[in-house]
Amino acid sequence: MRSLFIKLNYALWALKKILQPHLGETVTYQGQRCKLIQGACHPYWDLVPISELELNKDKRYILRRIHVADFKLGKSPKRMIWAFKQSYQFKMEYWYRIDMMEKRVFARVKRAG
Repeated sequence: MRSLFIKLNYALWALKKILQPHLGETVTYQGQRCKLIQGACHPYWDLVPISELELNKDKRYILRRIHVADFKLGKSPKRMIWAFKQSYQFKMEYWYRIDMMEKRVFARVKRAG
């Protein structure tokens, strides 16, 4: 029962993350297609253009610290399924065992107050 509860919570969390950018995702920035390569300074991301001209260069130009509002995410169902799977698999791979070993459900989440 605990396993099902944890997996359901992960699925709900992943649904909330569908409309947010994900590492490795293809986006449109100033009319050119780019990949998200780093997002540690959220809401700012680093992008690398993926046009054929850029891919043939020895040294690629990286667009640094682009605000999330300045690029466009795809809105296709394929992208949304991919984003859901990425988020859900992240939780399953890195947090599932930890949450299963806790005595209380989601004990690692601190309660306010």
